[in-house]
Amino acid sequence: HAMVEPVQEPPEVDTEFIALAKTARNEVETYLREIKRNSESLDQLSLNVDEPLLLADRIAPLLNLDLQKKQELLENLDPKSRLERVFERMLEEAEIKKLEKKLKERVQGQIGRTQKEYYLNEQIKAIQKELGNGEDGKAEIEEYEKRIESTPMSEEAAEVARKEVKKLKLMSPMSAEANVVRNYLDTLLGMPWGVKTEDNFDLHRAEEVLDDDHYGLEKVKERIVEFLAVAKKVGKM
Repeated sequence: HAMVEPVQEPPEVDTEFIALAKTARNEVETYLREIKRNSESLDQLSLNVDEPLLLADRIAPLLNLDLQKKQELLENLDPKSRLERVFERMLEEAEIKKLEKKLKERVQGQIGRTQKEYYLNEQIKAIQKELGNGEDGKAEIEEYEKRIESTPMSEEAAEVARKEVKKLKLMSPMSAEANVVRNYLDTLLGMPWGVKTEDNFDLHRAEEVLDDDHYGLEKVKERIVEFLAVAKKVGKM
């Protein structure tokens, strides 16, 4: 007689679930450490389970789910589908937390810049006080600022003038450097910006004016007259 013993075939391995479960476990670790800032919960969890439903049910309580989403998970009786939904919710929450963190950092950065500007302005005021810049100095600065805005100069020239005024704010009113800046600003603002005269192409009159006002410089005067002659021919300067 022969003894026959039936051989049990091993159950079919669901590779898709294995991959999903492994990914979910890894994401839970990241979620707890980086998003929840809680490693104790991870130590207390037992996620090495083979049942998709059980794994999903152990992860779900860690998430901030509203009542409707919790109900949807409970009504989903397909094991892998429920685990997939839990996994998706976890990724969504992690992404929201990251966006909240970026927004918070951006707002804090803006507040930091505002505070820095305030601090620097206070420092400037303190420096001006130490240098002796009283009400007279303040009035002078305000006058230059008004003149810059009211003078029809080019934007490039106006920007240069504003920078010089900023320099003047930090200088002692009696210093030599402050006088240099004042002279520069007065010259710049005193130029006939936007003022135009009618073109005069009288070459003989031009030669007379040049000879009366400038001795020598014959080559230079010739070039000026040549320029006027060309401008007269073209019809404009």
